[in-house]
Amino acid sequence: MRPLHVLGIVLILFSPSMAARARAQVGLSISADSDDRFRGLSLSDGKPVVSAAIAYDHVSGAYAGASVIGVGGPESDPRLLGYIGYAGWSARAGGGLAWDLGVTHARYTAPTRGGYAADYTEVYAGLVADSVSARLYYSPNYLGQGGRTLYVDLAGAVRPARRWRLFGHVGALTPLGGQAKLGGHGAYVDVRAGVAFEFKRCELRLAWTPIGPKPYYPSGYPEEGEGLVLGATYAF
Repeated sequence: MRPLHVLGIVLILFSPSMAARARAQVGLSISADSDDRFRGLSLSDGKPVVSAAIAYDHVSGAYAGASVIGVGGPESDPRLLGYIGYAGWSARAGGGLAWDLGVTHARYTAPTRGGYAADYTEVYAGLVADSVSARLYYSPNYLGQGGRTLYVDLAGAVRPARRWRLFGHVGALTPLGGQAKLGGHGAYVDVRAGVAFEFKRCELRLAWTPIGPKPYYPSGYPEEGEGLVLGATYAF
């Protein structure tokens, strides 16, 4: 995305191909999702979002990208929800693996009056293979709330048939201190599982996201609980 996101697209987004790079590549995509979920919680207050993303992959292993997200609903006019930008570098580590190092920045405005806004940066490092990835994220000011955090992200996918893809994710967020205004105690775990169908330049997907109590988000921010998110992406 996530961040991205659209966070799923960007997350998305953060998995450069293991295939040999013959030349620099630029990718464009547009997406629509019934909700914008970030690590289990809705940043769009349960409202549908539309996003546009651009990604650049250089032959040296450097990559970068950005996305903008709009939100709307039956009782509200369409408006800008936020943006996500990222840049990184990947290099082969041997054994079919690649190192992945980078930084991402996200800014979200409140989707509703009295809602929640976020403006924060994370740096990350990890290992990526063709179908699995593991990354560790560090934020000195998580969600702009003054708390330092570590987030472990494990993701994978399998293809049971030619056009079908099953994907899953599990993450754990742990506070490290600081002037945090985040609720919850101990590590907070989020899970995501889904299925995607690909045809031509399009992808349709359905994901299930359960959520536990008292996550590390500002008190009072709406918790949508577990739910299904329907999405579609078209790549240019």
